[in-house]
Amino acid sequence: MKSLSAALLLLMSAGVSNAAPTYEVANGWANDFSQAISSSPMALTKPAEYRKHAQNLAALAARAEKLFGRLDYVDGPLARCTSSANYYQQTWQFQTSPLISNKGMTPQDLSRIADMAFAAGQDYRSCRDSIHDLEDKPGAK
Repeated sequence: MKSLSAALLLLMSAGVSNAAPTYEVANGWANDFSQAISSSPMALTKPAEYRKHAQNLAALAARAEKLFGRLDYVDGPLARCTSSANYYQQTWQFQTSPLISNKGMTPQDLSRIADMAFAAGQDYRSCRDSIHDLEDKPGAK
């Protein structure tokens, strides 16, 4: 029974990071993410460019999950970084898929994009604040 409990505990904690990332690592991710989200889909002209940017956003979302934790395991200020990356990635995909397929958008699509973009921005602001809080901690650099 003890080994089953230990295995269950190990399984439950597998997605949880015990230590917050350093300020440099967290800020490096935030700078890369900030650069990626400053791109407008309207500035890209080819479907291959959309896909490349989508891959970059997916990599940043995966990196956020690794650094800050998965949302289904972690709830805290740095988890907002993961949330922001996921929301922005979804917003990008939802925004660009009609451009690639030439299907067009409905008013509901535009509303959904606005909601996701707002949520991404709110979480990103909270994420940045949490990263700056890391800088203020002793030994953070």
